Amino acid sequence: GIGDIVKEAIQNNSATIDKITQFTGLDMTLHGDPSLKISVGALPDYQLKNSDVAFNLKKYSDSLGINIHTKNLGKAVGDSIFVKVERYFPNGDSSIIFKRIKAPLFKDSLVFFTQIDFNRGIGLNKFKIKVDEFNEVGESIETNNTTLGTVDLFIPGGDIIPVYPYKYAIVPKTNTITLKASTTDPFAPNATYRFQLDTNDTFLNPIQTTLITSSGGVIEWNVNLPFADSTVYFWRVSRDSTMPTTPFIWRESSFQTINTKRGWSQAHFHQFKNDQYQFVNYKKPIRKFVFENTKQSISCRNGIYPNIFPTNINFFFNNITLSSWGCAPDGWNFAVFDSISGQPEGVVSINPPFAGTGQYNNLVCVDNQVLHVYSFGPFDYSCNPPCAIPGWKTDVENFLNIVSQNNYVLAYTMGQIKPGYSQITTYNNSLYNAFESFGAVTIRTTPDTVPYILFGKKGMLAGQGHELKGATKKSIIVLDDSIQTRWSNGYIASEIIGPSYKWNSLHWRVKSLDAIAGDTTILKLVGIRANGQIDTLQTFTQDSLDILALYNYADANVHPYLKMVAFMKDNINTTSPQLKRWQIIYDEAPECAINPLKGFQSINDTLQEGDKVTFKFPIENIGVKNFDDSLVVTYWIEDNSRNQTPLPQKMKSKPFVPGQVFIDTVTVNSYQLAGNNALWIYVNPLSNSRYQKEQTQFNNIGRYSFKVTKDITNPLLDVTFDGVRILNGDIISAKPSILVTLKDENRFLALNDTSSFAVFIQPPGQAQQRIYFAQGLQFTPANLPKNSCSITYNPTFAVDGKYMLIVQAKDRSRNNSGSQDFKIQFEIDNKPTVTNVLNYPNPFSTSTKFVFTLTGSEVPEVFTIQIMTITGKIVREIQRSELGHLHIGRNITDYAWDGKDDYGDKLGNGVYLYKIVTKLNGNDIEKAGNAADKYFVKDFGKMVLMR
Repeated sequence: GIGDIVKEAIQNNSATIDKITQFTGLDMTLHGDPSLKISVGALPDYQLKNSDVAFNLKKYSDSLGINIHTKNLGKAVGDSIFVKVERYFPNGDSSIIFKRIKAPLFKDSLVFFTQIDFNRGIGLNKFKIKVDEFNEVGESIETNNTTLGTVDLFIPGGDIIPVYPYKYAIVPKTNTITLKASTTDPFAPNATYRFQLDTNDTFLNPIQTTLITSSGGVIEWNVNLPFADSTVYFWRVSRDSTMPTTPFIWRESSFQTINTKRGWSQAHFHQFKNDQYQFVNYKKPIRKFVFENTKQSISCRNGIYPNIFPTNINFFFNNITLSSWGCAPDGWNFAVFDSISGQPEGVVSINPPFAGTGQYNNLVCVDNQVLHVYSFGPFDYSCNPPCAIPGWKTDVENFLNIVSQNNYVLAYTMGQIKPGYSQITTYNNSLYNAFESFGAVTIRTTPDTVPYILFGKKGMLAGQGHELKGATKKSIIVLDDSIQTRWSNGYIASEIIGPSYKWNSLHWRVKSLDAIAGDTTILKLVGIRANGQIDTLQTFTQDSLDILALYNYADANVHPYLKMVAFMKDNINTTSPQLKRWQIIYDEAPECAINPLKGFQSINDTLQEGDKVTFKFPIENIGVKNFDDSLVVTYWIEDNSRNQTPLPQKMKSKPFVPGQVFIDTVTVNSYQLAGNNALWIYVNPLSNSRYQKEQTQFNNIGRYSFKVTKDITNPLLDVTFDGVRILNGDIISAKPSILVTLKDENRFLALNDTSSFAVFIQPPGQAQQRIYFAQGLQFTPANLPKNSCSITYNPTFAVDGKYMLIVQAKDRSRNNSGSQDFKIQFEIDNKPTVTNVLNYPNPFSTSTKFVFTLTGSEVPEVFTIQIMTITGKIVREIQRSELGHLHIGRNITDYAWDGKDDYGDKLGNGVYLYKIVTKLNGNDIEKAGNAADKYFVKDFGKMVLMR
């Protein structure tokens, strides 16, 4: 470390370093000042910001990498905590991921990958992340553990999705139709897409196909519909593939033509394939719905602790672990399975420990957790020490007696080896009978020192169950068995229908496969509110019917979405009824999309900080219905640190009619947006109070990336006194005009803010004092494109002596004008004087200038230089107006005398005399002595002209 380096340097140079320096280096440099102590607080303080979250979409083609940088601003503790990651998908679904990590001592990173989920994940994903989710570690501050709002991620994918006609749509019968598909990223680069149309979903010989090359947006295909009314058409689209390594990713839709109707329909067997099924199977090869029974596999592993680790005592259902260990060491675990479905019954553990101080609380048994086992044992381990449960055997007997007849039961022990522990726990005869009621045969003679598993069915005779026990206390046993399901009923649930503005009618048809029908079918109509709440609206018991006034059962203002569930039963023939079609006629919602193909305008990928840029986003109504209210368009900026800044909302005035395109314009100022940024657009957002029902949402969202180059160039600072750049220590006027000028190369960020400056004066023998703008500083802001501003300061320095001026300045990007503050020392002498004037060079041949110093606060109104011959004849008088700009302080004239007289004739070589005549307010000015006085005699100086 750095301490070792310093220590080594001190030791290696000990011969040349005195002892005091060595001790100081060792005590102070390496260990810090012993009088100072850095305090980090008595508790940890875990912090998480939006900028601490990053995503990786490049490492794996099908996975999303999540990188979370965790910080601890307080005390470091050796503990572990949970990180919770909530993900909200574009379609409204959500998921939660928990990760247990070692608590960060200072800084640490958590990196893991999860599936992109191409069905739900394409589009705008929102993530909310919290460190120490369950508050397991006490902190000094508990409010900074979570991201602010959500961290957004747009997953563009390469997908294109059918949007019109919407999935399962009923459309009026026409000869042609325009099929429309939206790319998941509206700003996707140019690509070729393949479209296909057929009358089934196999697409072995499509009736029509085409290739369309386009950039992102809404891609349209006009097709002929050659068949009769009520035909169901399937169509699909994918990015075209020319190589086996880049397979097609087909997105499919279907629609039916029915005279002048509009609504939703599944009327072709292939349209039912994505519905939900419970104990009814969709058998595509034979085009039938069937009740199909299967085997559910049951497995259990058991042993005696410590010969087997507790969490390795498990039972498995269809190879999935449903329980590890349990809540009752020295007792029993029981799992119960339904006799028809074979499914385990989820239960709450009867025999605790619940939340407390028990030693097993950190295993699977926690307060109110739904488990798949009932646990019974002699002790409650939530107590410390464990409390006895005297009646636990009675609890087991009562439990086994209430298990329903024919249900399956899995029972296994939870033994522990203890010193001198070798016995058979005795039970009442009635409890032995309860075990034998589901097939046990050796339960009465099995000792507690070997593991035991029993799987049977309630109602079996003793010995009919599957019983397994270990040969010794070290045995680890595994039982494998299965349950045959016995279904003669089930249901089919439709996909979600809507949104709707009015529900008009419902139609459905069911057919039996049996000569003597034993079928019954019940249709349940389910309403879904805008918040996702589900309500059962009506149950219809007829197999086939038409509800012409559906609005009597479903109000689209309350339930904009519907779902149908067909419950089917055949206890006689066990053949499923055949659902032929179900349809709902309704007034559909409109559909709009961001469609850059209709006039999107953008900027270059890289901007200079401060540049204002304008985006033009085309938004198109691609459906067949009006948006009857004003359409809301929202924007926000996602900066380089993933912080979000909302921009003003826009509104498209109503109505927004089908086929209409409006161009929405938004201007972004890139000031303080250095780095990689994105402009988000969201049309008709769900969260807005003016949200209007719409068919889809994914094509309403776009993310356009742009980069801003940070301004890193320092501005140029210039300071003049009475128009002159002085040297350090120069004399200046007691009433100077100080001009501070700042220039910046940035053509966009005008220097128009007084906070960019700080001006200080240090009077003689005093501390520096800040001069504020209210104290006489006058600011002139910059006018672009010339980015230059200035400060004028006209002080009066009444005290003679040496002063210091300090100026701090920075541009709008906070670049300082220099690595150090501008400092200049100057001198004030309030008494008006003038030193003798020297000419330079002297001698001269072509021209000479005049050098002198003025003090006071005003320049003399008369300042004449008289040049004369050695005899006293004046040959040239140089007036103040000829000398150029004069100022208090050291002067060297702009004017250079060329050796000519007042008439312009050249004077001869030789020695010439000169004298100064000065007056201020009509009075002569006193001469100030300096080192040049020895060259003057009675105020006359000499110069030599040598041509």
